[in-house]
Amino acid sequence: MLENISSPENPIISKMSNAMTDRSATEIKTNRLLNEIIESLGENKKASLFHCSVHSLLQIAEETEKYAKHYENIKNLKLNKLVFKNHGESFTQNLLRCVSKLFYDKKSGDPCFSQHFLDMSGISHIPITKFIGNRSNTYFNNAAGTFSIQHLYKYLTSSKIRPNILQNSIIHYIRNPDILSICQAFGLLDTKKPEKPELVHKIFDQTETTIRDTVLEAVQLISNKLLIKSKKLFGDFLNGSKFSNPSEEITQNSKSCSDNNFTLERLMAQIDRQKTIAPNTSISLINSKSMFKNNRTADWSKEKPEEQKHSLIAKCRRMREEKQ
Repeated sequence: MLENISSPENPIISKMSNAMTDRSATEIKTNRLLNEIIESLGENKKASLFHCSVHSLLQIAEETEKYAKHYENIKNLKLNKLVFKNHGESFTQNLLRCVSKLFYDKKSGDPCFSQHFLDMSGISHIPITKFIGNRSNTYFNNAAGTFSIQHLYKYLTSSKIRPNILQNSIIHYIRNPDILSICQAFGLLDTKKPEKPELVHKIFDQTETTIRDTVLEAVQLISNKLLIKSKKLFGDFLNGSKFSNPSEEITQNSKSCSDNNFTLERLMAQIDRQKTIAPNTSISLINSKSMFKNNRTADWSKEKPEEQKHSLIAKCRRMREEKQ
């Protein structure tokens, strides 16, 4: 593929100034090959290769989840088999997912009940974020929020005669002191936000003497792991690295760069879905359908006069025949 796009007939690479990848091993190799091809063109040019900022949140979340699993294994945690459990996830993360569903999911959760609970507790805002994907900011934020409303399980047991599996899971998870300790430790890593001072005090003040050492030890261990991971993720921007003191040329050339590759990944998801629905569909047809949808071509064409519409359609057909 790289040979095709760098050929004299299609010199895309020679025009490229920046690229973004997600830090995976295959992407690192692609970056190296890209620069080798650019240098071989003999134009004394080198592309700036950036990494998606959102992938760092995912990788930090993975490190956090590893610690949660490790701690739960040490404590040999075994809970009721009837509780909600996503395969491969820690009990802690399952608790955070359950609480998020309780507040936001209208099917298995109960948003109205949850809002009533907050009103009864004198809490003006929902301290839980909707759990989408697996990002460290969501992990830490929901851990802090869950710990601050740990009395939720008492409200559930007194208000629900027959709680469903989601509500029953929250009751069992929050009652476990080890899982609650992990939530508190992760919550402490989220309390540097100035807009939530009351939450900071709750998490610090509600530390029982019996588990305080456990919580502080967990904070120290996960902080050290995240420090090592962060140095690896953001090594290009540390003192002495290639982007620590960027030149004016790099700054100007990268002004238009996005800080993440959301758009590309969403496009790839659409292509993957189309291939799943119709495996024999050609990539060119999928690309055309994706462009038609994402560019809102239908809405654009509606505003055109009928005569111009027919002219455009006829032109597109001719171009399609030429391409084939």
